[in-house]
Amino acid sequence: MIDWLHARLMKKQGKQASDFHLRQCLFGEHLLPKRPKDIVCLTESEKAAIIASIVFPTFVWVSCGGKQGLTPERCKALAGRDVIVYADADATEEWKEKIKKLDYCRNISLSDWAKDEATNSKRDIADLILEQRKHIEKSTTVGDVCHWMDELGMSKGRVTFNI
Repeated sequence: MIDWLHARLMKKQGKQASDFHLRQCLFGEHLLPKRPKDIVCLTESEKAAIIASIVFPTFVWVSCGGKQGLTPERCKALAGRDVIVYADADATEEWKEKIKKLDYCRNISLSDWAKDEATNSKRDIADLILEQRKHIEKSTTVGDVCHWMDELGMSKGRVTFNI
């Protein structure tokens, strides 16, 4: 039988399924309390947050998990923080409006990284980073990322891959 862990835990505690309320969090949200003074960079995809965090480790990179994931509820952990938002190229206008609702951030701004992108582009900041990092004629591998980490002098244990 396949079921959810929370369902088993609730049953063990004598609770009903209706007592469970799922709250989606930001990918990387667990890093925020560990780095309270660092600038937070918010991306749409987890891929973009991971790649950008390797190349720009001085920032805390988090992701809202999709274009529709940028909501005031999901982003509450950003309260009081300085945030730079990196929308995908096809979401900049929509996200420009959405970030106005995140007024609990100390400062929030939308990066203009996509200003030179084609109108119908669906690229994200990770695509730009990878393009500038090396001209890719093949898929990026974990080995490529490890090589880049070594080039950047990043210590072992700085990045964990869960595959």
